[in-house]
Amino acid sequence: PQRRSADGIGQIQTALGEIRTVRLSDGSTMTLDTDSLVTVAVDGGVRRLRLERGRARFAVARDTRPFVVTAGAGTITALGTVFDVGLSPYQAVSVSAVRGMVDIRADGKWSAIRSDRATRLAMGYRASYGPETRMEIAKMAREELSANAWPSGLMSFDGVPLSDVIRQANRYGVIKIVLIDPALGGRRFHGTLRLNDTKRLAAVLAHAFSLRVVEEAGALRLSPQ
Repeated sequence: PQRRSADGIGQIQTALGEIRTVRLSDGSTMTLDTDSLVTVAVDGGVRRLRLERGRARFAVARDTRPFVVTAGAGTITALGTVFDVGLSPYQAVSVSAVRGMVDIRADGKWSAIRSDRATRLAMGYRASYGPETRMEIAKMAREELSANAWPSGLMSFDGVPLSDVIRQANRYGVIKIVLIDPALGGRRFHGTLRLNDTKRLAAVLAHAFSLRVVEEAGALRLSPQ
């Protein structure tokens, strides 16, 4: 991913298929996934950021000012850590503690956690919440832990259904991959892929499952040979 510097206040976004890493004015770094947008206000007494869409990883520099990310109906406060925050189009939020811990305050309609109380998320755990759902916390599964390399543009899959691999790939590509036979989607893939190189990715999947790739109608269609 490309690394750039960022001023204290403003917006940072990525295009479809782009992964970008920026250094904030306080020395923290932020990596934005494909088609993501973050509003930054790193000044004054609090370092404030808002995830407007997509996903971002925050690697927080030591500073006396709190580092707070708002996403959906909640806020995440860093405790000297590296963490991911994702926001769906339906305002569902996922938070993953990659290294260290975070405190989460979620104010959704059915959340058990209100703004005056925080839930502490330990390393290796994931939390999810939404405007109409309670917060849920779970230990990250093996495939989630292996997906932590996404800022490099790579993602590892260990027995993941082919349909899920393609769904992940299609988040990054302008050209979409389509399975002609949906029954193939249940076959399991093991390996590491560069998600933002759609044509090469389709070729790797075709080779792995003895499929044929045909590019037509703006899509890469995978079918049995």
